[in-house]
Amino acid sequence: MNDALSAPLFRRIGRIADEKGLRAFVIGGYVRDHFLHRPCTDIDIVVVGSGIEVAEALGRELKTKVSVFKNFGTAMLRCDGWEVEFVGARKESYRADSRKPIVEDGTIEDDQLRRDFTINALYYDPSTQEVLDYHNGYEDLKDKCLRIIGDPEERYREDPVRMMRAVRIAAKLGFRIDESTRRPIPKMAYLLKNVPDARLFDEIIKLLTSGHAVACVEAFRKEGLHHGLLPVLDMMNTESAGEKFMMLALERTDERINAGKKTSPAFLFATLLWPQTLRRWESFEKKGKSRAQALYEATSVSSRSLVAS
Repeated sequence: MNDALSAPLFRRIGRIADEKGLRAFVIGGYVRDHFLHRPCTDIDIVVVGSGIEVAEALGRELKTKVSVFKNFGTAMLRCDGWEVEFVGARKESYRADSRKPIVEDGTIEDDQLRRDFTINALYYDPSTQEVLDYHNGYEDLKDKCLRIIGDPEERYREDPVRMMRAVRIAAKLGFRIDESTRRPIPKMAYLLKNVPDARLFDEIIKLLTSGHAVACVEAFRKEGLHHGLLPVLDMMNTESAGEKFMMLALERTDERINAGKKTSPAFLFATLLWPQTLRRWESFEKKGKSRAQALYEATSVSSRSLVAS
């Protein structure tokens, strides 16, 4: 392993886990992006045992505040520009009448089965500097292939957001989606209607601030996932001038993110809403509203359309 995965922070996590008789692994996007030579500041640690216990011990050593979320069994700390989240290894099962999983404490063997994609199921052990690869994820990384773990249709029924994640991650990384993973998406996209708005909004924020928003939006359209997720994106199909303006806004946002500059989701949404706001503003003025009142009403209507189903 090179210095990125044998860094002092990881060695310290491994030592603390060993001292407590636990096993800790770096998992998910950080390991994936390490092998792809991509920057990543979000680190996920899975602990066989109590992730909170390891996080609190690390926080005491580093003299860093640890945020603990006991209801979720997770803990978070920030160190040297990294955001590190700790969670215990989990076992998930699903009842036939519910998509909400039954979550229990588990082993790494249990935990790897609940991961979505093979490239996100690489477990790095900082104590031994070994990588556990249960699903040939490393080979898929080399082949630039996104492949879901398990039966695609079953996994999408369990959690329809996995379809959004598949398209977003593939577009972000420039990967192809394995055909068996991709094939069910268009016919199962309707399942997203049953997903809580808060989860959909969170996924949309990730899309728009990924640094690859243009590629993601185009991929969502191709797979038929954009309808109803964000009405302003639906309008882009019918308003050519508005589409050019909004795609330009996404391009500029991508450029800022990839240059390491800050972005504001609120400002981005305002930009995306501007074409329809301008049209309504002019319409209200023609109906006799004052310029200020017309702008106020146009802004209010556009804001409501952002989240309308």
